[in-house]
Amino acid sequence: MNKYRVTKARTTLEAVDVEAQDEAEAVAKAAELRGLLVGSSTLSSAVLLDEAPPVDEFDPTGFGTYFRRIVDNQINAQEAAARCKEAGMAWAVLMVEAVDGYTTSAEARKTYAEALRAAGLTVGVWSLPGQSRAASVEASRAAARDLTDAAKALGAAVILLNVEDAYKGKQTELRALVDTTLGTAPAGSSIGVVSYPVPSWHPDMDWAAFSSLDWASPMFYATAASQESIDRGFDEWLEIVPVVVPSLDGWSGSGLAGAARLEADIRRVCGPAYARTPSAAVWSESQMDEAKRTVTRRMAGVYGWPVGS
Repeated sequence: MNKYRVTKARTTLEAVDVEAQDEAEAVAKAAELRGLLVGSSTLSSAVLLDEAPPVDEFDPTGFGTYFRRIVDNQINAQEAAARCKEAGMAWAVLMVEAVDGYTTSAEARKTYAEALRAAGLTVGVWSLPGQSRAASVEASRAAARDLTDAAKALGAAVILLNVEDAYKGKQTELRALVDTTLGTAPAGSSIGVVSYPVPSWHPDMDWAAFSSLDWASPMFYATAASQESIDRGFDEWLEIVPVVVPSLDGWSGSGLAGAARLEADIRRVCGPAYARTPSAAVWSESQMDEAKRTVTRRMAGVYGWPVGS
């Protein structure tokens, strides 16, 4: 007998776990419980739950960063981890898949995860599924499983779905991506979504699909220059998820000028002296320089945020 999670979306997500021989039986059993599946709304197919060891629970705190296209032996993982420590990073997420179908190797992810943990950072994984993944429910499920399988292999505490243009107007496929991630992630995983800064600017995205996730990381890149847009983004995202962890632009500019721009963005988005959020993420580690790393470490001190030990 297998265990399935059957979900139904109304304005919020309803879910029930049942034991069944197959998916059809799981849906039928769920329909008998409390009228869960009765009424007009979109029904996601049942997700087969995997048995996986739990991970250490993690709430996003402090600065985090994204690792992009890590390649075996291309960059010394220990050097990259040392840069994260210098920047005062508390956590980092490793790419699994990019929108164009690019994937990183399990070997490279393992090497980087070990180096980052040795530097005292919490390790996570992230994925940006593209058009081919959003083309069907099965492809979306596969993208989610690839991400959670990578998390299991690394014992990753953080799982981030990066959802952008490919899933606009794709309610069923997006629900399959999110539901499968929730259903197959290791127990205790902290699951978030990275997406557009202001939801109402993109009405063709099914924003309610993210309401069962732990947190969101809106991409306050160019938007970070406008306090009105920042405030609107926070307000709208906090109607969907309980915690906002803004993603910030770490690639623009270089040297002192780039560092000054990054610090100004951090202070506008996160707060001038007291943080309005427990955490923020910087895109991306490889695009930061020494001056920017000095800024993030200093601002972690201003906010009293933890840094890698």
